[in-house]
Amino acid sequence: MQWASERMKNGGKHIPSKYDVYWQNKLTEIEQLLKDAHKYGRSGELNVSDITNYGKRNSWYGVVEVFENGIRKGETAHARSLGNVIIRNKLLDSFEKTVFKLIISTNLGLRAEKLDVRERIDPFQTIPVKKISHVVNENSEIRKERLVEILKEIPWETWKDIVREESEWKLMGSFLNSYGFGHFAVLIVVAGLNDYQLKGKAEEVYWPGIRKVLESSSIPKSTRDLFNILEPFYKKERLNSIKVQRLKKFLDSSLADKLWKASPQEVSEKFLDIWKELAQVMGQKPQDKTISFAMKCLGIILLMSEEYRFDFSRIPIPVDSRVRKFTQVAGLCAKNTDQEIRAVWKDILSILKKYYPDITMIHLDSLVWQIATLNSNQLREYFRNLNIPEVIEKLSTFIQTKSEMTTTKINRDQVTSMFSSKRGKVICFIPCCGSKYASGEIIKPEHILSDKDLPNTWHNLLEGRKGMRFCIDFTSPKTSAINLYTGSPYEVLSPHKKEIIELIQRGKLRLIIISAGYGIIDAIEPIHSYDEMMKGRVASHWKNANLTGVIADLLMRERPARIFGFFAGESYWSTPGSKYRYFFSEGVKTALANSLTMSHLIKFI
Repeated sequence: MQWASERMKNGGKHIPSKYDVYWQNKLTEIEQLLKDAHKYGRSGELNVSDITNYGKRNSWYGVVEVFENGIRKGETAHARSLGNVIIRNKLLDSFEKTVFKLIISTNLGLRAEKLDVRERIDPFQTIPVKKISHVVNENSEIRKERLVEILKEIPWETWKDIVREESEWKLMGSFLNSYGFGHFAVLIVVAGLNDYQLKGKAEEVYWPGIRKVLESSSIPKSTRDLFNILEPFYKKERLNSIKVQRLKKFLDSSLADKLWKASPQEVSEKFLDIWKELAQVMGQKPQDKTISFAMKCLGIILLMSEEYRFDFSRIPIPVDSRVRKFTQVAGLCAKNTDQEIRAVWKDILSILKKYYPDITMIHLDSLVWQIATLNSNQLREYFRNLNIPEVIEKLSTFIQTKSEMTTTKINRDQVTSMFSSKRGKVICFIPCCGSKYASGEIIKPEHILSDKDLPNTWHNLLEGRKGMRFCIDFTSPKTSAINLYTGSPYEVLSPHKKEIIELIQRGKLRLIIISAGYGIIDAIEPIHSYDEMMKGRVASHWKNANLTGVIADLLMRERPARIFGFFAGESYWSTPGSKYRYFFSEGVKTALANSLTMSHLIKFI
């Protein structure tokens, strides 16, 4: 790794640049950002919008990393100047061996992050997830900005046309006049709540199926009538019992009664209250995909009714498989968790609002959802129909930029070599992930953790799981864990799943998942879906539940020949972010301290 020292001019005398002068006047604030980042991992933001008085740039986004006597990754002049000013004024003297990343956002906010601390190598192999999965480098901010530059070329009238192409408008809009606004609102919201895990594409199977049912039925006079019309349709759907229960839960609610009688103006005025009440009625979080999507459906019928005054600003993008795919292919975020994806599109929307004040997440989600699964020819046809063919060329070039993305493939021989050992059993630990699909697919024979695996700490695991019941969706079908998770690192392991399961069933491999909902689980243990991450209060809960001891107990019971860990982040509790690696690291250390010996330990940086 090379470090660039500050360049000097005119015989060693530094000539300040225009940006040097600007940053020099903000030394006190910059020093405070560094202190906050050193203490908390990340600082707040400092408004630096007045830097525009010192120059003209197409983009003010910039990143610089500073460490002791040098800077790195200072590509832009104003960011490199910031790094030089920090070094020259010795602001890092009190932060020995710490690397800071300073980021100037597109919205002209400056923040600092503690990037890493040089640490000793752990006495076992820890391979970061980001080394084996589809990853985006530190330029995701730039990619967001580039995407905005493309999207802002779409005329405002075309954005309206994009929403009119949605199935809820295109296939269902004809029922608005015959049903009346309130009755139609209830219909569309309940259909939105059950738009998940379908038999095929929503626009080809789900919405046309509902339309066909409605066309052969009389207009409902009550929510009970609507239930009787839709129940037979949902009885034939996937997860039919769950969907019928959701249909009944919503249509029996006071919210459905209020919507049934409401006008567009009343719904518009109470839009955010309806969002919160809908989540309460369904027993979900407001940001959950089906809740966000149902509110999008409600927003669309307000637009159909020419009601534009509703507030959609706080409702996030519904993170489904299409949104996730487009976000990942576009290289907009690194981990691709639901939370990160929602944040990315919120940022994109906030920037677009500078050009189109009336744009909402409804417009963005409609575009992404419609184009995410199209091939290049279909994309050209799509944008040609919208009369903006020039957008497709720029979007294709943007998506196909591979220089900012890396993919590491693992072949079959590598998998077999990594996870098998002539010297005995291998235990591999990996984290859970936010992306899940409860398909109900169960691998036989099942491997379920029990008191035999954890003779000393089984009660700790049970108590820990009891405390996490709030986040588990007990209505979801139980699914073998390795089939439930669909994000990183599971997408990398997916092509080799058969070999991995064979190794597990032959007793050569034990694949253990560190889970925010379950503590630890066997890879082929059937579990329900859940929604939590191993951070904040959840991580503290598992720390108090002795998850470190549980992992150590399992290792002492199994006494493996080799231990592998695939984790991102640091192994320290004090650092911000998820704590999967912490529990893995501390569990192995505890086992080693209690006389666990292994014939083959690997150090890995």
